[in-house]
Amino acid sequence: MKIAIIGAGGFVGLRLVERLHLEGRAEVVPIAHAYRSLAVLALFDLPWKVADATDAAALTEALRGCDAVVHAALGNAPQIVAMAEALYPAAERAGIRRIVALSSAAVHSLTPAPGTDENSPILTAQKSEYNVAKARAESILARARRKGRVELVQLRPSIIHGPRSRLVADIAGQLLSDTAYLVGDGSSICNAIAVDNLIDAIWLALTTPAADGHSFLLNDRETMTWRDFYTAIAGSIGTDLSRVPSVVAPEFKQSASEKLARLAAGKSAMAV
Repeated sequence: MKIAIIGAGGFVGLRLVERLHLEGRAEVVPIAHAYRSLAVLALFDLPWKVADATDAAALTEALRGCDAVVHAALGNAPQIVAMAEALYPAAERAGIRRIVALSSAAVHSLTPAPGTDENSPILTAQKSEYNVAKARAESILARARRKGRVELVQLRPSIIHGPRSRLVADIAGQLLSDTAYLVGDGSSICNAIAVDNLIDAIWLALTTPAADGHSFLLNDRETMTWRDFYTAIAGSIGTDLSRVPSVVAPEFKQSASEKLARLAAGKSAMAV
């Protein structure tokens, strides 16, 4: 199988290239948005491409000859939507069999209702511009799949950590500079997934026939608290949490627009 990876120079994309190539699982075609993103990828003798992921024509050429594509590119809100609009038509023209697109658990908002799962509605009316863009991108791709022939799997990880993780580096820096803090006693759940577990999920999404047309929320199997997460990082840099202060947990309330959006997305509306 020949797999194109859009956003191959990023945190997840680079790790995916490494795993698939070094483990010999597939032929890999890294696609980066700029030549500067190839600095680490140049370690491998791979047929890399440079293409703008918002340009359907350029993306079509970059994808030609591949069997599947993983979309792991980062961007701001307008770019997230533009990349989704370009991805499906480019994959269709290039003869791609399956798309695996990395979305986000944020499509359910920062305050998901208890019991939220993959069948819960995604929300395009949220306060966060990023969350809205991710939800819109999912909708764009799902709509295209209903009309098109390219298979589609969308993955919704939450917090991703692992080698080269900016999150881990930032927390380590805060611990060393005494600027870190825990909310309450740190006992709330950290909805995280190790990047290598995400890579394994991506592989399953690429190779499992029945996954087509589905979206999946992803987290590690173990239940981890934020205190556990910070403790592991603190231990690796030779410090501890004794000097880390606690702050009162903020109260997150759904806005009126979010409440209406969740209601509208979950039930049929009756015109009066």
